[in-house]
Amino acid sequence: MYKVFLPKTEYQTFAKSEVEKKIGYWSEINLYSQRKEKRSEAKSFILHDGPPYANGPIHMGHAENKIYKDVLNRMFWASGYNTPYIPGWDAHGLPIENAVEKELKKKGIEKKGLDRSAFWDECFNFAKGWMLKQRDSFEKIGIADIKGEYYATFLEEESVGIINCIHGFVKKGLIEQRFRPVLWSLAEKTALAYAEVEYKDKVSKSLYVSFKVKSSDFEDLVGANLIIWTTTAWTLPANKIVCYNEDFSYVIFKSEGKKYCIQEDLIKKVDFENIEIIKTFEGKLLKNTICKHPLSAFEEDRPLFSASFVDKERGSGFVHVAPAHGEDDFKVCVDNKVDFEDLLDNLGCFKAHVPLVGEMSVKNAGEAVIEELEKEGSLIKVEEITHSYPHSWRSKSPLIFRLTKQWYLKISQIKDKAMEAVMDENLKWVPQEGKNRFLAMLKNRDDWCISRQRIWGVPISIFFKPETGEVLNDPEFLEKTREKLSQVGVKNWWNLSCEDIDPKYSSKEWVRLDDIVDIWFESGSTQSFVLQKKNLFPADVYLEGSDQHRGWFQSSLLVSAFEKGRAPWKSLITHGFCLDANKTKMSKSLGNVVDPLSWDADELRLFFCSLMLTKDVNLNEQSIQSAKGMLARFKNTVRFLIGVSNMPCKEFDKGMECLPDLEKWVLSKLKFVSDSYSKVLKDYQIFNFVKDIYEFCDQDLSSFYFDIRKDDLYCNSKDDEVRSASVYCCKILADSLIKLLSPILAFSGEDMWQTFCKEQGVSLSSVHLESRPEIGETFFFEKSYNEIEKIRSLRKKVNEEIEKLREEKLVNNSYDVAVKVPENMFCESLKKILIVSHVEVSKDDKIHVEKAMGEKCSRCKFFYKETVSHVIKGGNKDGSDRHGLLCGRCEKEVL
Repeated sequence: MYKVFLPKTEYQTFAKSEVEKKIGYWSEINLYSQRKEKRSEAKSFILHDGPPYANGPIHMGHAENKIYKDVLNRMFWASGYNTPYIPGWDAHGLPIENAVEKELKKKGIEKKGLDRSAFWDECFNFAKGWMLKQRDSFEKIGIADIKGEYYATFLEEESVGIINCIHGFVKKGLIEQRFRPVLWSLAEKTALAYAEVEYKDKVSKSLYVSFKVKSSDFEDLVGANLIIWTTTAWTLPANKIVCYNEDFSYVIFKSEGKKYCIQEDLIKKVDFENIEIIKTFEGKLLKNTICKHPLSAFEEDRPLFSASFVDKERGSGFVHVAPAHGEDDFKVCVDNKVDFEDLLDNLGCFKAHVPLVGEMSVKNAGEAVIEELEKEGSLIKVEEITHSYPHSWRSKSPLIFRLTKQWYLKISQIKDKAMEAVMDENLKWVPQEGKNRFLAMLKNRDDWCISRQRIWGVPISIFFKPETGEVLNDPEFLEKTREKLSQVGVKNWWNLSCEDIDPKYSSKEWVRLDDIVDIWFESGSTQSFVLQKKNLFPADVYLEGSDQHRGWFQSSLLVSAFEKGRAPWKSLITHGFCLDANKTKMSKSLGNVVDPLSWDADELRLFFCSLMLTKDVNLNEQSIQSAKGMLARFKNTVRFLIGVSNMPCKEFDKGMECLPDLEKWVLSKLKFVSDSYSKVLKDYQIFNFVKDIYEFCDQDLSSFYFDIRKDDLYCNSKDDEVRSASVYCCKILADSLIKLLSPILAFSGEDMWQTFCKEQGVSLSSVHLESRPEIGETFFFEKSYNEIEKIRSLRKKVNEEIEKLREEKLVNNSYDVAVKVPENMFCESLKKILIVSHVEVSKDDKIHVEKAMGEKCSRCKFFYKETVSHVIKGGNKDGSDRHGLLCGRCEKEVL
């Protein structure tokens, strides 16, 4: 064996980062306190954390979101910014109430057996317990400062802050009670706001039902059956009128001895036989028409009214109107002074006095209605259809419209201010089309139903007159209310009377409102009691999933526009969803969730950062292998660089200007990577940086630079100038790459840095206390860069020809090759960069690749015309002498 110089390092690429040890080390040195102190006077970068829900273990969606935020914060910190990150949690509302109720039942305790305060305490302990567990889990995937300052909407100070926001709207007269239909969750037994609604496909029974005309100014209509279409049979007992569109054309026809009426274009939707058209007429002739209800149990007449919401897209051109169960229905009945009532109770059952369906659930009522319609001959057609239908975002159960008294925030009176805030040209949107999506949702936003009939939450904290709905809007009283709650605890709101707050008001006149506020109002208020309170407003970035266009982004914007007249962010970034291998959203109910803690932390961080932030993430086995492969490439690259940095050599002290062209080229490439890092600070697209630094490590370094310089490093003498220049360059590369990678590879980066510092004899500190490397214009050498790029293109062509010779089994590798090139391509460094034995100028100005002549050096493997024979005593495995040939360079190192 001939001795060569090899890189040596203790850094092991195959060992996983020991997460707990790193966390322990960071805790010992008070890492995050040091980071905060180091940047205390620096310009701030504020990324406001949208609060995840604290009701279970973290899932991949949590990990995705927190990793994006953490990497951005780390990149900005390393670039000289102060990054005060305050993670938050949300925990009020039904999911936790339900979970606590289940836990209590396991212990044999019924919810109704506890007073409100005791149940509140159970919910609080449940939420806090999961918040702490989530915090531990986030720490294990490398989220910085997760155990520092934080906020949680269920804590006392934050809850009073939310109440302060509510009272701000109260003082401006923007909160009022209304009696109108709201989306109601039968599963959750409460009203929902539109931000809590998602539309999913639902299979329903589609009915065509006849309303027989009793009287009309248009004589031809009398006795005809108006055809209406509905997918909610259960609402027919609540029908009060029928609507038509006076701008449409309608047709009267006969079939099987019965007379019917339908919108002219929709006659084909209902399967009738032997149709005989009697008359086509204008819709305005339907005025002053009276019908009978299709169910004889409901005896009142049903008048017809024209309405613009009647369309020709589907149905029949006639709409049955149940004002308690639809917004358009409600409005048209109010406008036409039609009396109506809410026929349902809080459990979703019809009240006992309702004919036919009294005390039935809406589901059972629907079946009973269909059966009775068929019995009475009013059912024309029934079939199953799949259609988009509103569901609760949290419980995933279908919703209904139900007429109730609720409390509303008058969005209509602040919408212009909110729209103006969104149109601010200084705001940045990632992706840009997110602005249009957000605007569309904001434009269509109705007044906000903020009241919820639950226990676990922040009380709206107002008193009102039940007869009129008038709110006790005294600023001094509202301030005293907040002061009182700060003293006795928010959970004791339900024990207070107005006299407890201010004796000058009487509970005989003013009644306490027991409803809690919508949790989206709570989270939307965080910009007030977190950002504004701590002088961090507005945030530089809000970063959440794309579903938050209708959720947290909307509620934050509305509260902020009201309080500050602007959006609470400078840049709004939306990332995609985390999907499974079948591109289905991960869900516990579907059983397709993947525990983020089952992954290596840095593989997980690298996986998300390597993908376009704004697109949905498809998580499968290939994803895992891809992340493993990328991490292995980064580790192997850094390991080689650390090893080379440890190699003995003459100190290179001439400065970068005196480096060989190849080293100048690689430092120029390093500058491009650094520029890519800088670009993230402007466009937040981490994946572009990951792609660039990976290509640098994989193609520029491993497949090119290392490949070329290994011969000089392994075979040249210790005092060789080229060797010392390469070691000098590799030290710069090792230092730079570790620092550039560490915001993403939080744990592996620390491993790399600790080894590098130890082996270079540098004082030890955490890599997360290091600023990013200063790689400016002095790292770019245009002439050398262009020269090497030209040769690199030539190398690609030469390698293609070498591959052909390999396939013909004429050579084994590039060492076995001689190359001839046109004169204008020839240079002194060509042999080294092509890694071939001979390079000459071709006589015909073409590239020629052929087997090299001469004899092969046993040490460096190149072919030479002159070699020296050498014997290594006992060099073979069996102890016998080994004979070999050495080139002139290797002869000096061996003999």
